[in-house]
Amino acid sequence: MGVERVTGAARSVPPLLGMERGRSAGSTTSRDRGSRRGSRPTATTGRGARCKVRASSEAAAATTVSEVHPASAAGSPKICIVGGGFGGLYTALRLTTLVWPGKSKPEITLVDQRDRFVFKPLLYELLTEELDLDEVAPRFVDVLSRTGVNFVQGKVAETLPKGEGDGARGKVELESGEVIEYDYLVMALGSGTRLDMVEGAKEHALPFCNLEDALSLKGYLRGEAERGRKPTLAVVGGGVNGVELAASLVDKYGDRVLVQLMTPGSDILESYPKEQRQNAWNTLSLGKVDVRLGTKVTKIEAGAEGGKYSLSIENVESGEGVVEVDKILWTAGQKPASVGSSPPGATSGSFLKRNEGGSVVTDGTLRMLDSSYVFALGDVAVQEGEQQSKYSLTAQVAFQQSDYVAWNVWSSINKQPLLPFQYQHLGDMMSLGQNEATVGLPVGGLNLTGLPASLLRKTAYIYRMPTLEYSARLGLTWAARLLRGQVK
Repeated sequence: MGVERVTGAARSVPPLLGMERGRSAGSTTSRDRGSRRGSRPTATTGRGARCKVRASSEAAAATTVSEVHPASAAGSPKICIVGGGFGGLYTALRLTTLVWPGKSKPEITLVDQRDRFVFKPLLYELLTEELDLDEVAPRFVDVLSRTGVNFVQGKVAETLPKGEGDGARGKVELESGEVIEYDYLVMALGSGTRLDMVEGAKEHALPFCNLEDALSLKGYLRGEAERGRKPTLAVVGGGVNGVELAASLVDKYGDRVLVQLMTPGSDILESYPKEQRQNAWNTLSLGKVDVRLGTKVTKIEAGAEGGKYSLSIENVESGEGVVEVDKILWTAGQKPASVGSSPPGATSGSFLKRNEGGSVVTDGTLRMLDSSYVFALGDVAVQEGEQQSKYSLTAQVAFQQSDYVAWNVWSSINKQPLLPFQYQHLGDMMSLGQNEATVGLPVGGLNLTGLPASLLRKTAYIYRMPTLEYSARLGLTWAARLLRGQVK
């Protein structure tokens, strides 16, 4: 996908690669922009049993040598990737482009509980009906058609390690009873919204994190519009998720909805540059979003009036109070998805090594601590030591990590050095409506807003779609809207 094809072991990230911070709620990202330009394995195409994929892979400078784990006597090595988000799917795509010498070419299986890959930064376009379902969330069987990647839909019940000394493969057991054997395991389960922060949130609030959330909210708003109602919507969280959601709602529905944005912070987007915060404020003000700073939600209950909800709040200036709304949209806080049966914080007697927050702890090469065959990336992974708080839960990080995990799995199989992950911050992008956005680039502190920023954001996502077919489809959709004058 537009990257140089040479032989070697260093990495440069394509411009605009996954610049979105949009799946995190006010978290910060590393500003390390150091990357060493060099070469990468030559790409090729594979064919296999159920599905097959094309993509591209890159790598970075090597410092760690992998342990030798030759292919099982039972045949080619088996790679199981658990989780079909950005980290998992794009790791699978990159693995299919590497040259596999001799009999080392693996059988790759991707497991996800859903049947669709969700391009999460475009959920706002799905909500506002700018894009349709298949453009935002294509089916895995379609994305992986004509490739060598197997797709299995199912929810993981247990992950079991490889047998000690007997050569037995590890196993991923699904709730359906199906068992998938592996020689190498990649954990990429992603994250979800934390609904355990406030009493009543789990029962009464709707998160905005996954495809089901977007479709549920879209259906609710359509129903309210058909009934001629003007609902009051409370968006809880002043991070990028909350701001993008509030801006999208007022852009699509205008004065047909009342939107309140609540955050305990002293400002929205507290971790973002001043220019991007101001751009967001301008959009929210034009859309008449009621932004309540210094407001903490302490409890949520079903209201006395049918269909409404009561939010108990504490404001730094006015003190305690109660707000009545029709719908609560929760965007505050994220947590890693559960991974197997080992409890968070377990350091012994468990298979997956996790910290207190539930993340799989890895070394610098994204390989799990005390393991030679398990890798983790994306929202579910955290590097040991000082790196634990360095990377935010964003698509940008997962995009870049997928290149390294693919290379390091290849290296483990083929007795080559493993490469330490090097994150390169490529900027921040935020949707503020159908033809509005704000983009901050790390070069010269450049900041764009309005239609130019929106077009840049769209171009970046066209480039980052999983296959050329879907890139072309998305590009044609947006181009057609421009030609029809549907982008204002």
